[in-house]
Amino acid sequence: MLLKRWYDADLLGEEISRLQQEMSRWFGSRTPAAFPLMNIWRAENQVLVDVELPGVQQADVEVLVTPDNQLVVSGQRRQTTEEGCYRRERRFGEFSRTVTLPVEVDPEQVTACLKNGILQIRLTEKVASEPRKIEVRNGA
Repeated sequence: MLLKRWYDADLLGEEISRLQQEMSRWFGSRTPAAFPLMNIWRAENQVLVDVELPGVQQADVEVLVTPDNQLVVSGQRRQTTEEGCYRRERRFGEFSRTVTLPVEVDPEQVTACLKNGILQIRLTEKVASEPRKIEVRNGA
């Protein structure tokens, strides 16, 4: 009988925990999570960015690198018409996310590829220009 009580207490605890998570999801945070989610890291002379874009088509995504060294990923996730949908938690519509890059990048050396709902962006660091010797000429 003692084992039964602990078992019931564990179930009750799990149910309370689940209820707390559900209520936190509904009432907890007034600011929505950033979308799309991104991972950004550096490797050698590149900045690598993976962006989660499930359900977004290639034609609906735009990637910009601004002159002030920011990466902008924007686009639209189109709503699917699902007859008899029981629950809908995924957001649809336009999105935009701007992040400042950790180093200066060359906007001409950027690639982006969308595969399996992950947008992979590869940015090459801008090479610091070497000092250039200027020839001084005799004025006439």
